[in-house]
Amino acid sequence: MEQLPLSQRLSISCFSIAGLGFSFMYTPCITMVGRYFKKRLALANGIGLSGSGVGSFALPPVFQLAIDNYGWRGSLFIVAGVALQGCVFGALLRPINLKADIDEKEDDQLSDTPTSRNIRQTNQGLTARLCGVLDLSLFKMPSFVVFNMAMIFLVVGYVIPFVHLVKHARTIGVEPQQAAFLASVVGIGDGVSRVGYGWFSSLGLYPLLRGFVVCSLGLGLSLVFLPFAQTYPSMVVCCLSIGLFAGSISTQTSVFLAEFCGVKRLASAVGISFSVRGFSFLFGPPLAGYLYDVTGNYNVSFYVAGGAVLCSTLMTSALEAHRTRNVQRQNFDMLGSEDSSKITHSKDIAEDMDLDDSKDVLIVRETSV
Repeated sequence: MEQLPLSQRLSISCFSIAGLGFSFMYTPCITMVGRYFKKRLALANGIGLSGSGVGSFALPPVFQLAIDNYGWRGSLFIVAGVALQGCVFGALLRPINLKADIDEKEDDQLSDTPTSRNIRQTNQGLTARLCGVLDLSLFKMPSFVVFNMAMIFLVVGYVIPFVHLVKHARTIGVEPQQAAFLASVVGIGDGVSRVGYGWFSSLGLYPLLRGFVVCSLGLGLSLVFLPFAQTYPSMVVCCLSIGLFAGSISTQTSVFLAEFCGVKRLASAVGISFSVRGFSFLFGPPLAGYLYDVTGNYNVSFYVAGGAVLCSTLMTSALEAHRTRNVQRQNFDMLGSEDSSKITHSKDIAEDMDLDDSKDVLIVRETSV
């Protein structure tokens, strides 16, 4: 490590090691929330994820103050100390035993014969254990695959504004401090919408996937119209709308994964989904830089970002239409089965009434004789 240039050392330590550590923190937290909450899962996710929006608004000025007073090396120590508090709060997490887990344990105990133990010990190699942790059968679910493809396009469009937003504001004459505050405006909208939309979606007034389509459509249009904002107030409005729609989307992603895959496979679904999105985070910023080098302005980057999000909207719209059609078909089948059962039941009643009438006739004839 000492022989590498400083930029490469920072890339390895900050992006690789720190990213791996944060993934180990983030995935269990999302999974734990999905196991504890079912009825108000969207609200619970909104509250749990609101910290990132608050942090993106409050921490940049704090870190800038730390850099001014302690330098970038001392600031990294401060950031590491703040991140280390995750170990303290992580110790407060407690697993919950669901009924499905208890039933599975009982089945394992009933089947724990010497023969079955030997078979399991023979088959449980390293590959089998990894497959047990990482459920690759999720890729056989079309809804899971389509949703992750949509998230790839959405994340590519979402990260581009954070790369060029401040520089784009400087090119149209915005002061440096005001341009830097635009990122905080996005964070404000993100944090507010995570809690607010989480509460609103938990009311069950409409299908969650339909709300996801509306939010992604709003995010895509906000990105497309951002280059047309040539004044600072109009840019604040666009940045606020980007944060509001992006925060609403972040609240719903784990809810959909729990709905598509079930709580039992939520850990694998979250791990796979966020791994796929990680490649989008790697691909988005270089794409934005390449577009700027080719065109010489930042407008094309925002157009591409909005177009990518709108492509994600089309995918989720198709998924929502497919799921709505399946629900309607199931309801129609249930109504048909209920009608047929009612007809059968009415025929049985009629037959019973005929039998009773015949008995009454026989009785009358006998008494008359």
